Amino acid sequence: TQLENWKGPAQSDSYSIEFKNGLGKKLTKFSWRFVWKYGGDMNGVGKYVTEAGVDIDTAYAYLSEHLDVEIKSLKPVNYGTSANPVGGVDVQVSVSSHGAFEKTTKVCTLTVKGDGTSALGTCEHSEVDPVEVGSELPAIDPSTVVEIGKEVYQAIEDNQPTLDSSVDWAGAVPKGVTNWTQLENW
Repeated sequence: TQLENWKGPAQSDSYSIEFKNGLGKKLTKFSWRFVWKYGGDMNGVGKYVTEAGVDIDTAYAYLSEHLDVEIKSLKPVNYGTSANPVGGVDVQVSVSSHGAFEKTTKVCTLTVKGDGTSALGTCEHSEVDPVEVGSELPAIDPSTVVEIGKEVYQAIEDNQPTLDSSVDWAGAVPKGVTNWTQLENW
């Protein structure tokens, strides 16, 4: 069993998630495009998808911030019929931004299909609303200020923002294909 006639890679529009503080200062930003290969068939039947993932445009973190990105592909689905299958898979991008105070996560999902089409699912790709200047803040505990001071000092001493990322990909292929060496014409 061999798949052939692959096309692509196809790519989506560009998406971006940016986090700002209450003064409008950019803290972190992640920009990407979804990419996938499509159109693979088995003996002229079906349209399958493989190598679904992302192509990163920008990964930025301000000195005191952390940007964590997780990319995973969810379980493949048949969007066609049993006689003429169209494989598809949801690719999910989860972006988290955090510093010494809080962590915020936003998620964006795109369904990519073996016929080369795609459909945007839930996607929080707009900017996070900054906290209003002058909004009521909790009482300050002096011991917390000392701990925060240590964190800020360590960030300055290290002089490096951090980027943690993990990448996963999946394919929608015919039943019985158990090893990538069974596939051809990538």
